[in-house]
Order: sequence, then C-alpha cells, then structure tokens
Amino acid sequence: MKINEIKPRINVDINFKVVEKLEERTTKDGTRVGEALVGDETGCVLMTIWEEQLDQVEEGKTFKLTNGYITLFKGSIRLTVGRSGTLEDSPEEIADVDQTQNLSDKKFPQPNRFGGSGGGYGGGGGGGRPNFKRNY
Repeated sequence: MKINEIKPRINVDINFKVVEKLEERTTKDGTRVGEALVGDETGCVLMTIWEEQLDQVEEGKTFKLTNGYITLFKGSIRLTVGRSGTLEDSPEEIADVDQTQNLSDKKFPQPNRFGGSGGGYGGGGGGGRPNFKRNY
C-alpha cells in the first residue's frame, strides 16, 4: 500500500521514509510519545510513535510497518504501529518523499462518542450523553 491510499480506521502494511522526527513528550502516566512526518513518493502523513519505537525511528531511514493502523486524532489522520503491528528496517529504500501531499492536513469528521449530533453532555441537538432514567 502507498501513503496516498490510506484511509481512517484501516490496518495497513506499508513502507515509508522518516522525513522529520518531531518533539517527544511524556504523558501524565509517564508514557513517552512523539510524532514523525513519514512518507513515500505519493505523499506523507504524521505518525504517532510510542515508547521504545521513539528510539528506533530515525530521520532518513526507511521502515516497513506490518499490520499498522490508521487512526484519527482531532480529526487529523495518523499512522501508528498499533497493538498488533510491527515496525522494522526496510530492505527497500525510498529515495524521495512527496511532502506536498500531507494527508494529515486534511480534516475528517469524527463520530460523536455517545451518538447523536449534539455536542458535550446533554443540551440541545438530541446528542451528548445518553439519558438513563431511574425507575424507583
């Protein structure tokens, strides 16, 4: 599969080159997380990188991701290794990455966590948190 073919919420087997490794941060529970801009000759995408993979991923290297996952973060597409994916050095080098086609720049609609079309908990629009009525 090529970068320009990925869509949200699918599993992928893909080769990519790391264009730029972005800033790493630590979550409240102490987990290390970061992002990298990765791509191939068809486009690029942001990749979320967790824990030991942060040490593995280097700018300029080409990797093979097997059974990776495409997710949405704040409506923006992200590539991730996921729970069942594997990341390894690729024997196949990617020379040039098309950085003019960044799939993470495109916004995708995200479904409401609780169904409906309203925002937040309760309130107008019929969405939000489900109304569980107690019968005493």
